[in-house]
Amino acid sequence: MPAPDRITSAPLRVTNLLRTGPRTTMDTDGDGRPDDVGTRPAGITVTRADGTVTFTAAGHDVSLLTWGDLDGDRRDDVVLSVDAGADHQVRVVNGRTRLGTHDPRRAGVRVDDDRTFVWLRNLDGRPGADFVVLHRGTDRSTTDVYSGAAVLDHRPGADARGQPRARRLRGLVRGVAALSPGQAPETLLYEPGTPAAVRFASRPGVALRALGAAERVEDLAVFDHGGNRWVGLTIDRRVAIWALPRC
Repeated sequence: MPAPDRITSAPLRVTNLLRTGPRTTMDTDGDGRPDDVGTRPAGITVTRADGTVTFTAAGHDVSLLTWGDLDGDRRDDVVLSVDAGADHQVRVVNGRTRLGTHDPRRAGVRVDDDRTFVWLRNLDGRPGADFVVLHRGTDRSTTDVYSGAAVLDHRPGADARGQPRARRLRGLVRGVAALSPGQAPETLLYEPGTPAAVRFASRPGVALRALGAAERVEDLAVFDHGGNRWVGLTIDRRVAIWALPRC
């Protein structure tokens, strides 16, 4: 648990390499070009290179919640909300769904209502992005990870509610960055507390601790300076900085 290399005053004026998401474009056919997402009465359309997929459900409103490549096939999968009054469902539709008009209740897999946050990378060891559910507490904050690939193991129309979590991470996911040039990106987490901490998804035993509980500002940054890569933790008016090779 290395002490900070230095503590300085905020703000930290650097180019932040931490990618925080969410992704701003969808690609359900994997051609590397953004799909065109549109709305229609009580539904949505996704237009890709080979045509259009429409999601609608009679008597229900269908809306887009999020998306991500959940099974590692390089095609984004779509997370939809299907609503009619008190009747609310969250459905995950495979990006390989054929062209045409589909009712998400038949074309998608039902998941728990809190599966609305697809993280930027794999966290469970299986190819593809995963769902995360954040829990911020006064004594302990955690991120629960639910396998995206495990959802798509179910057939369309199935009910995957009650899926067990794949893992629990200490801290709250904040972003993704390579810890050194050329390395695979790593998920960084912020753990509130006194002291606060920076954690790493692939190195659960490592915690960079400094400063205290935030009153207004809490932020992470990964940046290059002087030929090294650094991580900075901003708590209100102070910034703790570590050289990443020491982590």
